[in-house]
Amino acid sequence: MSCATTILHSVWMLGLVVACDSTETGGTQTGSQAGASTADIAAFCDATCTRDQRCPDPAITYPPYEQCKSSCIAKIGTNPVYRTDSFSALRECYTTLACAMSDDQCLMAAVNVVTATPENDPSYLSCVNRQDACAADGVSDFSDDLCVTQLILTAEAKARFANCLTQACEQMLTCYDNLTGSTG
Repeated sequence: MSCATTILHSVWMLGLVVACDSTETGGTQTGSQAGASTADIAAFCDATCTRDQRCPDPAITYPPYEQCKSSCIAKIGTNPVYRTDSFSALRECYTTLACAMSDDQCLMAAVNVVTATPENDPSYLSCVNRQDACAADGVSDFSDDLCVTQLILTAEAKARFANCLTQACEQMLTCYDNLTGSTG
């Protein structure tokens, strides 16, 4: 997946995480659990857009670097809902990720900062159970990738995300977008 569409809806995998446009179809904590700063977000966007330039997919028309970066920052927003430590892990992964490698591992690197066993995390299990219930009702607006991505939210944002899971299935993704500030 290109353009870091992985982060915000699936890292869009980040569900998290969402860098540049292409023609391809805050918390109150302190320290590492605090929300990512504007500088953290800019550094992440720099890493994802630089990787797109370094490892272009011939099937994708990429925007110029500056346009990619500004689009990434706009999509992620300035709302510090992602943990600083996880966001740093994402940036580091994109900076060093080999061209032939999937960026899915970057989301997992960020998640592993929070938990080594995401599949046992209560918030993940709640999310997946809600997704399954919505799918049984014929609504599948969000993927389990979003359930993984929410693990890298600040504690305050995770609590707000839990509220999203109580909404009608058709409204949950919009609720998440509103929470993260995604323009998505």
